[in-house]
Amino acid sequence: MATGLERVVKVGDEQFSILMHDSAELSYPGAGPLDDTQAAYCISQLRPCDAIIITYDSTNLESFEEARERWLPLSRKVARQRGGKCVLVLVGAKKDLADGQGQRLIDPDAAFEVARQFGAGSIEVSARFFNNINALFKYIGDEVQKRNPTKLTASRKCTIA
Repeated sequence: MATGLERVVKVGDEQFSILMHDSAELSYPGAGPLDDTQAAYCISQLRPCDAIIITYDSTNLESFEEARERWLPLSRKVARQRGGKCVLVLVGAKKDLADGQGQRLIDPDAAFEVARQFGAGSIEVSARFFNNINALFKYIGDEVQKRNPTKLTASRKCTIA
């Protein structure tokens, strides 16, 4: 994966670094499951991650379908291979457009239920207004800490794709 962006996050009284990678280079056109070769490559790239954020556009049904049909099953496979130590989060983007401008096509409760079926957390965010961004990273930090108690120390990083 490409070099990522680092962000310092506070969980409780402790701070730790999160190194984020944009896995867009893992994208393949079209909807539906990946073939075996594509899936194996994606899994190999995601396996080292402590958390995987699967993002969809709250105003785009195709985006949600791709998250549900392709990326959540693949991410769940990675999490199972990691013995449940990989945190999965389904993130609905463009909350501001969905709420404020009536462009919502994905019901947050439906997204929550889909996320639950895959063992993932669920949250909606607005990057435009920075709404729920801190809550997202706080959730990831808390979950990584619970699942990997020794992971978040001053010398260790949490890797997210």
